[in-house]
Amino acid sequence: MEIKTLITTCLLLNTIFFTAAFAQQKKFVLDRAYSFIISDGEMGRIIIKDSLLMKLHGSLLELKQPLNLNSKDWEIEKTNRIIRQQAHGDSWLIMTESLDSSPNTTVPFPPNRFSITVFRRITKNQIETADVTSQVERHVADSIMDKGIVTDNWFFYTYFSDDRWRELASLPPIKTKDEAEKIMGILKSEEVKNWVAPYKNNPVKEMYGSGVFAEIINRICIQLQYSPIFASKVLQAFEQKK
Repeated sequence: MEIKTLITTCLLLNTIFFTAAFAQQKKFVLDRAYSFIISDGEMGRIIIKDSLLMKLHGSLLELKQPLNLNSKDWEIEKTNRIIRQQAHGDSWLIMTESLDSSPNTTVPFPPNRFSITVFRRITKNQIETADVTSQVERHVADSIMDKGIVTDNWFFYTYFSDDRWRELASLPPIKTKDEAEKIMGILKSEEVKNWVAPYKNNPVKEMYGSGVFAEIINRICIQLQYSPIFASKVLQAFEQKK
């Protein structure tokens, strides 16, 4: 009886250790680039390569340009090294260390160079992301990671794969005053207020809120099957004619 109990215990411990090892090996992977439609043809882009999380910026001069985003000249805005990651359901907490030095300081790599971002609803077509904390010291970031803070009650920004981006770019653009007024009407609706409401819970907020506005315009355009590319520029033009 004791031998059977010992064997059962050993098998149980092996299962636990194997499961733990498998969980540790599981890593956050983006096998493609994802882009955020900012406004007026501007775009933000996220790429993960060799444990580096890179944020890029680019722009289009007009919608008729070739839609091969990989061939564009991208400006690298931030280069971060992934140093910790945790899976929480369909979400991932990613802790990074900034590798961008500050040239005008005697401390090119300051102690508050750590940030945490949450990624969720990751598909081949899109991802959603929000900043959990930005520019903090390592012990602060570690504490937040240990707590495993993940919530759906935040405002998330949507990034699209290149294939999805081309689909959105092929939708009909906003052309008429009636179309513009329809979008502006939804922009002031209770539905949009409900979209924006969780933003008050975001631990990291924008200085001017341009990303929030761009995300809302993108959602409305996609909902109405209009192209979100250059949509805010077109809406501004109609508003100025009033």
